[in-house]
Amino acid sequence: MRKQIMIKLWLALTTGCLLTWSARAQTAGEERVAITSISPSIDTGQDYSPWLNDDPSNLVQNGWMPANFQYIDVTLKLAKPTAISRLSLFD
Repeated sequence: MRKQIMIKLWLALTTGCLLTWSARAQTAGEERVAITSISPSIDTGQDYSPWLNDDPSNLVQNGWMPANFQYIDVTLKLAKPTAISRLSLFD
């Protein structure tokens, strides 16, 4: 009898913890976090400044120069600390 009570108590506690953790993981909605600076790992001459605004008529231009025929890292500094769940860049 005592073992059954302990199992039920353990299940209730585990369920409560999982529900609390699950509720905390849900987001209240998306929020745009501004990009404050852009730093490419190698300067290829490519202009990434259009990523600093939300103007869809001003996109990153194609730059088919020999310096751009390589993969590089582009570091984006954000306006505040955040946990990113989705990233959209238009280029």
